[in-house]
Amino acid sequence: MSLYHILNQSPEQHKLTAAQNQQIALQRQLQYVQQHQHALAQQQARMQYQQKFVHSPQCGRSVCRGQPEADELGDLIERELRLGFDLPTAYQRANLLRPASGPAAQTRARRLRRAYSDRSISGAPDGGSA
Repeated sequence: MSLYHILNQSPEQHKLTAAQNQQIALQRQLQYVQQHQHALAQQQARMQYQQKFVHSPQCGRSVCRGQPEADELGDLIERELRLGFDLPTAYQRANLLRPASGPAAQTRARRLRRAYSDRSISGAPDGGSA
């Protein structure tokens, strides 16, 4: 609106415009509060989901069963859970973040050596001779 248009309005039109502006402002405030409430509800749901898995030994045992490095990765798994990942994903990410260290890594290396002990690289091309 231009200044000329505003100055030429009657007092009733000024009141109507002010009421409309107030209504728009209240609608925006309500929309903001609703968005904030929705974000808090989502955050609470994530936290409840995480707590269910953090305090459930059954879940931890099922994901980490037979994984000797699970104890070594506990701090990383906990951090990944706090970031919002589910337990299997948190375990995988922790395993990638802290590869091969300690007795668990040695056990894992022994298992891999046994699994691939029948393989050999002999007979590979030598690049050719002139």
